[in-house]
Order: sequence, then structure tokens, then C-alpha cells
Amino acid sequence: RRRIREQDTSRSVVEAEVVGTSVGNGNMSTMTAIAEPVGANATESRRVVEATGVNSIAVAPISSQSTDHDHSSSDRVMNQHTAFYRSIISTAFYKIGHAESVSDVILTMTEHPTNARVQTAALKKLGDLTHDKKKTNTRQLNVIICNDNEFQVDKHRQKIGMTNGVSLILNALSTFPLDINLQSCGLLAIGNACRHNKENTCMFGDAGAIDLILKAMCQFVEDIQLQRNGLFAIYTLSLNNSKNKAAVRDLGGIPMLLG
Repeated sequence: RRRIREQDTSRSVVEAEVVGTSVGNGNMSTMTAIAEPVGANATESRRVVEATGVNSIAVAPISSQSTDHDHSSSDRVMNQHTAFYRSIISTAFYKIGHAESVSDVILTMTEHPTNARVQTAALKKLGDLTHDKKKTNTRQLNVIICNDNEFQVDKHRQKIGMTNGVSLILNALSTFPLDINLQSCGLLAIGNACRHNKENTCMFGDAGAIDLILKAMCQFVEDIQLQRNGLFAIYTLSLNNSKNKAAVRDLGGIPMLLG
């Protein structure tokens, strides 16, 4: 903690505290003291909202006779905040890249709901975890031995439905409607999560997934990969589900799909 004391011409003393960043139990807490000139021509105190997840801001006035040293100190504090935030994001990417379960990805999405890059990486990882890999069967002594990938994929799909996965995926799509990469990864994640899983199909349908899928396909008509992912998601949601089929029709999806 650094305390800055400045004395003006009237010998009055004002103080501004700069409180650094602390981390505890995985949560970031930041408080920044912003210096403002005082006097007859003092303007309204600035309000600074830091994109790095600042929880609270303290604004304190100091004398207009502040020195260059004071400004450099504030710059150092802000640079430290920026560096710390970047390390947090780097850690999030590392966790997603090395995640072996849906729960780890869901936790990271929950911790960074407003970061589009983290959400995109998480959606891509969920799509990979729930993707049907090519099965390799080996015939030995008239017995077909199958790898356990399909069972693991089914567990990942179930985990999305059992945890907060459905709402997090749809929240990411609705929060960043103009991010083409995020939208494409999200549509693929929905399609894979609903494949061979009736529970997820019902939950995604009831939560409004079809509307978000059609909006994304309408927004990015010329992106071939996104259109493919959207068609795949509509297919898995509508397969053997009359309610979702009716939703596609009622939301104007049939002319879009045919066009």
C-alpha cells in the first residue's frame, strides 16, 4: 500500500491511497485510487471502469501541484493491473487447453463470462469433448473389441446437461452475437451435446437454442462453416423431437434452411 501526501498553498493536506491487487481463492479483487485536481476549477471526479474486472473504485482528490513522479506511480499501478489480468487470461486458456472433463471447462466459463476469447476457446473445447471420434474395432476370437471413446463422449454430454453447461453455452451466444468464431463454435457445441442425448435436446430446445441458432445463421449467411454447424445443430435438436421441430417452423426456420 502506498500513501501519497500532497500539501497545497493553504497547508491543507489531502491523501490518496493506491491499493494493489490481491488474489484469494481464485478471485481477483482490485481497488484503484484515481487522482483528481482540486480547487476552484476542479471538475467532477472521474469514474474509471477497468475492463480487467475491477470490483470497486476509490476516487480521491489531490492537489493540482502533483508531480510527474505521482503520475508515473499511477501508471505503474495500472500496468501491474494489466499484467495481472493478462496472466489470469493466460491461465484460463491453459486450463481449457488441458481440460479433460466438462466440469473444468464449465468452471472456466463461469469465471470469465465477459471475455469473448475465453468463451470461444471453452465452446470449442466442449465441442471437441462431445464429438464422436471414429471408432476402431478389432475382431479377435469372434469378439468385437470397441474402444471406450463413445462411452467417454456420452459422459461428457451428460455432464453438460447435469451442470450449468446448457445455460452457459446459450449465454455466450446471446452475449456475443457478432463474434463469428464464437457463434460457430457454439453451434457446433450444441449439435455435439445433443447428439444421441434426448435430455440435452429437450433442455436446449426449452432454453431457446433454436432461436439463437437461426439468428446466427441469418447474421452470417456467407460463412460456410457456421452454416454447416447451424444445420447440424438444428438436425440434432429436431431429431425425434416434435416440439423442437415445431419451434423451427414457428421461428421461420424452414424457408431459411431451404434457401
